[in-house]
Amino acid sequence: MARGSVVPIMPGSHLPRTIPLSPAASLCLVALWLGGTERAEAKDAPAPSPCANPGVLDGARRTLHDATATASALVFCTGEDCWSLDAASSVLKAVPPPRPAAPPPAESPGKSADGRATATPTEVSFCPSGPASCKTFTYKFAFQPQNGLSPMINAHGTLGAVLYAGVGEDGEPRYLLTYDLVAGKPIKQYQLKANRADVLRTSFLFDHALYSARGKKLGKLALSTADILPVPSTDLIAMSDAEHAVVILQDTTTGKAHPRIRLGNRIGIDQLVASPDGARLYAIAQGQAEGEVFAIDVAANKVIAHVAPPACTSGTARMR
Repeated sequence: MARGSVVPIMPGSHLPRTIPLSPAASLCLVALWLGGTERAEAKDAPAPSPCANPGVLDGARRTLHDATATASALVFCTGEDCWSLDAASSVLKAVPPPRPAAPPPAESPGKSADGRATATPTEVSFCPSGPASCKTFTYKFAFQPQNGLSPMINAHGTLGAVLYAGVGEDGEPRYLLTYDLVAGKPIKQYQLKANRADVLRTSFLFDHALYSARGKKLGKLALSTADILPVPSTDLIAMSDAEHAVVILQDTTTGKAHPRIRLGNRIGIDQLVASPDGARLYAIAQGQAEGEVFAIDVAANKVIAHVAPPACTSGTARMR
């Protein structure tokens, strides 16, 4: 048989482990392999300038971080690319990365995040504005708080609470003790069904519901499992439902939820950020809708701008 001859393969035949190829055929296969490699590399080639990777499920998916807002702008980063959205013009542009922020204070058992409230197994102290403002309250339980002891105080220093949790497996309950810091007296003690609790501007949040300072139930949370963002300078809280791409504002003084703000079919709404004056709320996405921003007018309860970074050129991606 001459070199390079074609051998017919009959049904039921056993193929040999290798089939002799002519030099020309071998060169063609090598060329095809190299071409495929180059195309694969081109597909993953790093983009030279800041851009977004829309539609990404895995691989080039980047982390959203350092999102902050002022009265005039929103700044956030997707991977190593950072962006600024001007509140007045709704123009989004690439900006240098912000200076590294100071690390948040380390969590300390028995202390609030801002250090203004401290609890022990027998008492809690709230200091709204320094040592001279401290108020101390005592309590006594038949079990130790081995499953958590968390004091809380609202930003205005008017309401406080302490979460005192025993070991559930031992039949020890979880309590929330609430306090009026203006009057300097306890309000009420609750046995909790759910783990989450918070102290808001004029109310308390626990068991997936809002309660007035006097303990009256105002209403259930519009989204019971969502993260909650208190909107500064207002009595509102904001929540997002990533699965259905909606944002809901809820009044913490009445318990009433505002109509849902729909963001279309976007997937990946990851973070809510509010401006310090409470006028603007921003919903920022990552993943399939990387870097997209919905600017919401809080008073009007509606989207007033929808912007996105430029998409990376086909065949390129921002890898970090």
